[in-house]
Amino acid sequence: MSLRPHPVPLVDNPQEYLATKWVDSDELHRLNIPYIKGPFSLAERDQIDAAIHSYQEAHGPAGQEHALSNDQVVDLILLKQQTGFWPHVACAVPMRPLRSVFNHVRQARGPFARSGGWSTLAGKGLEQAVQDHGRQWDKVALAVGRTPEDARAHFVTKLEHSEHKSGPWSADEEMQFLTVVQGLTFEGRSFDLRGFWAEVSRRMNHTRTMRQCKHKWDAQFRARVVGGGKKPAWTATDDFILVQKIRSCKVDAESLIDWNSLRDEGWNAWSPLALRKKWGALRARVSVEGATHQDIVRELAQLIVLPSTPLP
Repeated sequence: MSLRPHPVPLVDNPQEYLATKWVDSDELHRLNIPYIKGPFSLAERDQIDAAIHSYQEAHGPAGQEHALSNDQVVDLILLKQQTGFWPHVACAVPMRPLRSVFNHVRQARGPFARSGGWSTLAGKGLEQAVQDHGRQWDKVALAVGRTPEDARAHFVTKLEHSEHKSGPWSADEEMQFLTVVQGLTFEGRSFDLRGFWAEVSRRMNHTRTMRQCKHKWDAQFRARVVGGGKKPAWTATDDFILVQKIRSCKVDAESLIDWNSLRDEGWNAWSPLALRKKWGALRARVSVEGATHQDIVRELAQLIVLPSTPLP
């Protein structure tokens, strides 16, 4: 069993760094700064709303009797580098990167936040806007009445490479996929860094999407490749390792767990998604109404012990 300690962050104040620096996930990985990924919880959305409201109340312009108007708040949301506003909001949601908070708020509260799905006509308008403005997503977004993030995501995932396939993978596709993944790892690329699976998709001529490629690896090939050609079975020992690793995280909520960080050189057959599902099954053994994450971890640590090895 290997219980790897979490790497020490390379900055003095990781939370301040997350809330004030416009950096991407690759840089956060390089600096060993833990952070939360994925959708914002209801509690986090409430914290963000409260932070925006407090800023709105405290920062009315000179000569204005009352707080900032809602239109003035929207103006702030549209300004990425606006001094003070974004760090103030990001500080309200610990362990969320500033860039992630920015994207979430723009999607939720920007002028085109509730534009709905993309119709065929809207998609054609987006293609025309990209022809007119290139990948200047702020200009493209204004042309189609969407947020820059929404416009970019729809174009890249749905329109740019319409040759994406769906359904089962052929044997030739799987062979090409493994060759591409192996080539990237030989180049020193890491599965967990931003852009790895997008590059896999690109080298497969975009016949499969980034998400399809990542899911294919996690669901079918990771365990087999790491296990030397055989897919290992999950054992009681793995239950014990998982509980001890989560216990070592010392976080107050399951949402704060960095699932990527749980794997190490001696225990890396399982994808972050697989570990999360396994933890859910373990948690169900002891989960009771009102129990906190730490309550569940303590109870599982007492319940699940390292299986004894019989003497020869």
